[in-house]
Amino acid sequence: MSEHVAFVALLYRLSGWRPRAEQLLARFGLSDRLDALPHELSQGLRRRLALVMALLHGAGVLLPDEPFNGLDPRSAGELRSLVGELAGAGACVLVATHILSDVQRLSDRAVLLDRGRNTAEGTLDELQRQAGLGADADLEATYLALTDVTAEERARDDPEAPE
Repeated sequence: MSEHVAFVALLYRLSGWRPRAEQLLARFGLSDRLDALPHELSQGLRRRLALVMALLHGAGVLLPDEPFNGLDPRSAGELRSLVGELAGAGACVLVATHILSDVQRLSDRAVLLDRGRNTAEGTLDELQRQAGLGADADLEATYLALTDVTAEERARDDPEAPE
């Protein structure tokens, strides 16, 4: 693993990257596995290593796709906390996930897709209003209300939409 982290540091021409790498490796519980090769790691550990490498250079934009898949509850909690910290520091974090409870916990805005198309976007309050729901509705109920159209209605509104 240490070679992979060093490779990313060299790729981005980072100087003084070791303290940041050590901090991230410790945060994701990888400090004791530095000599391991990635193919020797479980899916969750490989996911954590990928996060360390993605975060090493301090990108202002992070686009994780299903970042919680394969993570144990502790690592998933660390990632949620880290996403909040990054967003609080001004980074743009666009998380692609099917787990709407994570979206509701992590985001201040959401883009809802249905069959690959943008169905709605906005804050939870805005989405609830668009769906005609009250403030007590969670994002899952809101999503279901906004995407509850029949194939007939979809074809009428957009004849080229997939069924």
